[in-house]
Amino acid sequence: MFCWPYSGGGGVPNLLLKAAVDVRRRRPEARIGVVAPRCAPQEILSGFRRIGAEVLLLEHELDGTPYRRTAQRFRRRVRNARVHRELVQVVDRHFPHAVVHADITPWFGAAALHGLLRHHRVVSIFHSAVPSSSRWRDVLLAAKLATLRLRTDWCVTASTTAARRSFANALGRDVDVAVYGADPEELERAIAVRVRAEANRSDGRSFLLVGVGQLIDRKGVAIAIDAIARLRSSGYDVMLGWVGEGPDRALLQERVSSLSLGEHVTLRSWFPDRPGYLQFLASADIYLQPSLQEGLPSAMLEAMGLGLAVVATNVDAIPEAVIDGVNGLLVDPGDVATLTAAISRLLDDDASRTRLGAAARETVLDRFDIHNGLTVLFDAYTESSDRGRKTDRIV
Repeated sequence: MFCWPYSGGGGVPNLLLKAAVDVRRRRPEARIGVVAPRCAPQEILSGFRRIGAEVLLLEHELDGTPYRRTAQRFRRRVRNARVHRELVQVVDRHFPHAVVHADITPWFGAAALHGLLRHHRVVSIFHSAVPSSSRWRDVLLAAKLATLRLRTDWCVTASTTAARRSFANALGRDVDVAVYGADPEELERAIAVRVRAEANRSDGRSFLLVGVGQLIDRKGVAIAIDAIARLRSSGYDVMLGWVGEGPDRALLQERVSSLSLGEHVTLRSWFPDRPGYLQFLASADIYLQPSLQEGLPSAMLEAMGLGLAVVATNVDAIPEAVIDGVNGLLVDPGDVATLTAAISRLLDDDASRTRLGAAARETVLDRFDIHNGLTVLFDAYTESSDRGRKTDRIV
């Protein structure tokens, strides 16, 4: 059973789909199910249906809107608790005693994790370190983790070294690392059919920059838009195509309009198909990852695997893949000036852009083949099924 309570079409739902496909390949007889919001990306849900999974839809989704008023935040917390409760009830009703891969974090969904652990064994993957924001929230999070740390039926893995260290310390036990990334076969197909942006240039100086991620503050989309405005005012012929959805769409679109970038910045919805999405990435010159907080984004790894030069922020687990000046450029988070300078450096130097892109591709093919992580994940499912008195099926 695979489940997530939010509507975004980012890297984790796609990872869960790939994990389900891998389970179907290894265990054709396994019963596979998925629980997700009704408004989840149809491409992901269709992928589950193609492998014969039972798709169960939640009526509501988590609200990730960054409200400022205390009353609004309280109401959001109540609504999100209802979503988590609905998810647990659906899983209990339709998949009793299953191994559940749940993309639910203990800092937002500790009660949901406890609810699932009553009747199921749960597998979780964490992609970034335990967050720290204020002292009282750190104390609250420590208390939530303390209630979960003794649960031997909760299998925790990490996709980054930073996450492993953080959760091993918080839980007081070792945490396996399953490094995820890109599918080399998908990348090869995208490269084989891509149409590079250079083919459409009349003056040789029009560049396409791309980014992928939810339209929320921590993804740094506004900073990327501001960088495009500065580059264009400096005479660079650049365009930005950003793929994603989220609660900040209206604010970001307003920012684009206020900077007169309507013809040069496009905020695209999630692509309906993987080949089209990867071909869009492959058509770009530079990939931007201007996040303020991040794990190790799969979209960035896919762009690197396609041979794109990457400009990313030096936060969290990103430096585990991007080495400044070797296979990409790292900049300080939230700094429009340094982001703009790094982009202009690559726009002015075709040789450096090509060299960094080639090194990025080599990095992904050598260290971030998704099949390696899927093997670790399948072993976690199997071990959870074999060890648990509560479980009688793989997923």
